[in-house]
Amino acid sequence: MSPKTPPNILFIMADDHAAKSISCYSAGINKTPNLDRIANEGMRFDHCYVTNSICTPSRAAILCGTHNHVNGVMTLDSKINKNTPNVAKQLRTGGYQTAMVGQGEYWDPSFIEPSGTSRVPGYATDIITDKCLDFMKNRDKDKPFFVMCHHKAPHRSWEYDPKHKDLYKDPVRLPDTFNDDYKNRARAAKVAKMRIADDITYNDLGIVQPEGPSSVIGTKMVDAWWWNDRKIPAPDDVTKMRLICKETGEVFTFKPPAELAEFKFQRYMQRYLRTIQSIDDNVGRMLDWLDAEGLADNTLVVYTSDQGFFLGEHGWFDKRFMYEESFQMPFLARLPGVIDAGSVCQDIVCNVDFAPTFLDLAGIRIPSYMQGESFLRVLEGRTPHDWQQVAYHRYWMHRDIIHEAYAHYGVRDQRYKLIYWYNEDFGLEGTRPGGEEKEWELFDCQEDPLELFNCYADPKYKDVVVKMTRMLEDKMMEIGDEPVHTRLGDFKRHGQVDGHNVVHAGAVLLPWCPWVGTERPSVEDALWQQGHRLPRSGLRLKVPQTREESWRVRRRGLPLEPRVHLELAHGCRWIVPRTRANARSLGGQGAVVQEPGLPENAMGAETLALLRDAGVARPLVPGVLVNVRRFAAPLVLARDGRLNDAV
Repeated sequence: MSPKTPPNILFIMADDHAAKSISCYSAGINKTPNLDRIANEGMRFDHCYVTNSICTPSRAAILCGTHNHVNGVMTLDSKINKNTPNVAKQLRTGGYQTAMVGQGEYWDPSFIEPSGTSRVPGYATDIITDKCLDFMKNRDKDKPFFVMCHHKAPHRSWEYDPKHKDLYKDPVRLPDTFNDDYKNRARAAKVAKMRIADDITYNDLGIVQPEGPSSVIGTKMVDAWWWNDRKIPAPDDVTKMRLICKETGEVFTFKPPAELAEFKFQRYMQRYLRTIQSIDDNVGRMLDWLDAEGLADNTLVVYTSDQGFFLGEHGWFDKRFMYEESFQMPFLARLPGVIDAGSVCQDIVCNVDFAPTFLDLAGIRIPSYMQGESFLRVLEGRTPHDWQQVAYHRYWMHRDIIHEAYAHYGVRDQRYKLIYWYNEDFGLEGTRPGGEEKEWELFDCQEDPLELFNCYADPKYKDVVVKMTRMLEDKMMEIGDEPVHTRLGDFKRHGQVDGHNVVHAGAVLLPWCPWVGTERPSVEDALWQQGHRLPRSGLRLKVPQTREESWRVRRRGLPLEPRVHLELAHGCRWIVPRTRANARSLGGQGAVVQEPGLPENAMGAETLALLRDAGVARPLVPGVLVNVRRFAAPLVLARDGRLNDAV
C-alpha cells in the first residue's frame, strides 16, 4: 500500500554501471554488500531497460518522462531546453525540496550552487556523497525531499580511488562471447570500435603511452590533431611489446596474441570494479545515515544506472547497442511498507517510467506530456493485468566519431527482441553520414540468451517476425516516433492487414491538411496550403464492395521530415484518418472509428484531374466506407517526394 504521507525520494545513479557488477544479480565477479542491501530489503528488477543506451539522452528521458524525439536530447551533442518541464520541477511545485548533485568529474569536482561555483579537492564519489548528506541534514524537516545523487566513477576511463588499488587482482573469468566472430549478425556488430582487444587505450588501462610512429605505438582514438590518446595496438607478433604501469612502473610482456587481449580485459575489469567499490561504499554511507536519522521507513531509495555496459561480452566495452548487456539497466528499490523485502520483479519497465512513478508515489498528478507509465503498483507487487510488457529503444547517434556505432531502433518483450539497423544520421549533431545497408535482427532471448543467432530470416520465426514488427510499429505510433523501415521500397509487405487481403488497385492516397470550422477545402486547396503538389505515384488499394473493411493506417516516412496527413480516396468519398489525440478520446488503442467523407458531387473537375494525373481512372466505385482501426497516424512524404506506403 502507498504511504499516507509523501515519502522522501533518494535517487542514486551511476554512469555505465552494468547489472552484472552488482552481486545481487549473481554474476559472481564482485561483491557489493550495500547495493545488495537495497535489494534484500526491497526489490530487484531483472527487466529494466533504457530507451537510448547513452548517457545524456537517458538522463533526459529519466528527468522528463519522455522519449528523446520528444525532449530533443537524441545525441550527446544535444542540449535540453532549460524550460522543459521535468520531474524535479513537478515535485518542487508539489511541496518537495529538490537537489541534484554530481556526475561531471572524477577528481576535484566543481559544483554549481546558489552561492556560486566552487571546486572541492578529492575523489568525486566521496565528495558527491558528502554534498548529498549535507543537503539532507540541512533540509527543511517539514518537507519531503527529492535528491538525485549522480556518480561518474564507472565511466571510461575508470578512475578509481587509490585506496582500492589492491582490490580485484585475481583474474575474472572471460565471458563466453569474448572472442565473438559476429557471424549471422548485422554488420553493425563487426564494425563497432568498442573491442577490448583492438580499441581500448593506454589511458583507459593506466598504461604509459610511449612515443613513436602510429604503426608502432597505435592509432589515435580520434583522428584529430588535438587528440593524443592512442589505442594499444594488437600486432600479430606481441613478443616485442612492453607495457608499463603508470602507478607502479611494472613491465608487462606477452607471448601469444591471446595473452595480450586477455591482459587488456583483466586490466579493464580491475579498474572498472574498483570504481564500483567506491560506489558501494558511498551507498552504504547514505543508507546508514537514513537509519541513524529514522528516515529509512519513509524514504524510497532507488539505485540504478543511466544504461547498461559491456564487461567483455562480445569482446566489447561501452554501451550504445540494444544488445542485452547495454540495454538492461540495474534497478533496485527499497521502501518499507510498500515494497516487499527480497522481492524480484520480472515485469518490463523503462527509464521513461521513473518520473511518473515518483510523482504517483508522491501523490502528485502525472502531467499529460509524460509518455512513461507509473509502475507504483508493480513496486507494490500488484502488477496490472494489462501492464505493457514491451521495451522500446532508439539509438540516434549514427557512426559517432569514437565508437562507430550504427543507428537503430527496436522492441523487446519477455522473450523476443527485434532490432532494425536503419543506419541514417538525419543531420543530427554528433552523427556522421549514413547510408549503409539496412538490416533486421530477431533474437529469441529464451533459447539464445547470449544473442548469437539472428533468427529474422529463419522460416520457423516467420510469425514471430510479423508479431514483433506489429509490436514495434504500434509502440512507435503510441509514442509519436517516426519509423524508417516503412519508407517506400524499404520494407517487405505482409499478405494481410488486420486479417484482410491487400489488393493493389482502385484507390489512391492523397495529402490532407486540417481545416477551420466545418467547411472542407478541395484536395487541391489542401495541397496548396501544405505547399505540396500531388505526387505522381501513390499506393492504390482496393476495398472489396461486399463488406466493410478495417484498415490500419500507419505512420510512414522519415523522422524529422515535415509531416502531412493523407486521406484514403475511394471512389468519390474521402476517408479521413483521425488524429491520435482524437482516437484516444474515443477509447484509445483498439478503438474503431468510422468517418464517411464527402458525397460524390463534392469532387470537382480539378480534383478529378489530379486523380487522373496520379494514375487513378474514373469512375471509381463510390460509396464504400472504410473503418480506421486504432489510431490513424500522420504520414510523411519520402525524400524523393513520392507518397509512402500507408498499409
